[in-house]
Amino acid sequence: MSTSLQKAIVMELLNVTKAEEGQKKMIFGKPFHYAGSKWVPDKAGPKEETSKERSKKTEDSKKVLGKSVRGERGHIGLRGEKDSIEDLMNCAEKAKSPISLERAKEYYHACLFWSEDPSESRSLQQGSYDGTEERKKRVEKDTKRMEQLFEFYPVYKEGTSKIYRGIILDPDEGWSNLQIKLAFQKGNMIDMKGLSSWSSDPNVARNFAANSSGRPWREYLHVTFESTNKKGISLKSMSQSPRESEVLHSSKTKWKVKNTEDLGNNHFKIQLEEQ
Repeated sequence: MSTSLQKAIVMELLNVTKAEEGQKKMIFGKPFHYAGSKWVPDKAGPKEETSKERSKKTEDSKKVLGKSVRGERGHIGLRGEKDSIEDLMNCAEKAKSPISLERAKEYYHACLFWSEDPSESRSLQQGSYDGTEERKKRVEKDTKRMEQLFEFYPVYKEGTSKIYRGIILDPDEGWSNLQIKLAFQKGNMIDMKGLSSWSSDPNVARNFAANSSGRPWREYLHVTFESTNKKGISLKSMSQSPRESEVLHSSKTKWKVKNTEDLGNNHFKIQLEEQ
């Protein structure tokens, strides 16, 4: 009897022998597994994922799901501490990232701290913070909590979801009309160098861009950004300035310049596309 015929007979006998799905066995010195009521060579069967592959698949799933994991909603009215904390916990639960009562309180107070004066958090993220060491620890903690909100808090989506941000650029820091046109050329990628406050109300942004009160007199440059929100979150319900209709963006958010328009008198309107 030939060797090939012997192998065929052995395989036939094995395949009429019941085994558990996925059971492994060495046959003729090669690995087989039991699948679909028969023994199949491992190389023809499903490849077992490594822990690294499973981890990557999980991360990819989160990227794909994005907003669907966190949910979406528009602005909600101003709430007190108790209701805001309850809302934070509910949002985290829905996003399958439950948080404790104490952690929810930390998020809430971080939002109040940010809405009162975001300059400390921004200077910390830009590496220019010059406060005391004790104060720095507080700012670091609150800034970390603000960034963590993007892991579970609903994405702002209402109407067209258009958002606006107004800033003033200082000529003493190297800014000029020409420099703005070079820095914000169509196609350029930019970020806001830290957490950034936007508004769903264009008038709020324009006021921020125009307001140079309290600054030394100079020919400041006034810039209003416009974009469509994809990942930012509404802070209106936990803000000390709810009329600003704030939409917060993470320091990790990047934008692509779509168009820069010189409005004259040192005013510019720049359209961005969130990446």
